[in-house]
Amino acid sequence: ADAETVHQFSWSGKKKSRAKWADEWRASASEESRGELPEDGVLGHYHLRSVIGRGGMGLVVRAQDAKLGRDVALKVLASELSHDANAHERFLREAQAVAGIQHENVVRIFGVEDIDGIPFLAMELVDGITLEDYLRDSKKLSPGEVISFARQIALGLAAAHKQNLVHRDIKPANILLQKIDPQDGGVG
Repeated sequence: ADAETVHQFSWSGKKKSRAKWADEWRASASEESRGELPEDGVLGHYHLRSVIGRGGMGLVVRAQDAKLGRDVALKVLASELSHDANAHERFLREAQAVAGIQHENVVRIFGVEDIDGIPFLAMELVDGITLEDYLRDSKKLSPGEVISFARQIALGLAAAHKQNLVHRDIKPANILLQKIDPQDGGVG
């Protein structure tokens, strides 16, 4: 998710009507940020559940992969960019670059697809919050949290650097903190 968080809504189960999904989808974001996602909530074998966030390149949507039976994050290229060859190429390069990184502190890419003219990445869904949200809620980090977060960020970046990749947008809104067992400290 990028810095701008979009209103989240929950998927109330398999019996949700297509009309209900369409109403929630329209209510979740402005017309220009929604893109051209299908109002029936189905994109290929993905069942769209909720908008997680949005940024300059598009939307991030929580979805269920019907083939594998797991929740994923779909990073959908913004509709105004989906017909721009340069943006499309940059989007594909990002997917290929990140897919080459195998590290616990880097989100995994499961695939890149284009269905009905909607280009998107299927990625690991991180159950947690952004560092930006954590800082807003916590106000102050303990020295242990600072060390832990800095170490994990550095390890993830080092894995990218080993692949000759440079992340050009490191900021709290782009750092995801995964929920962990409260006995281990809460987030990691």
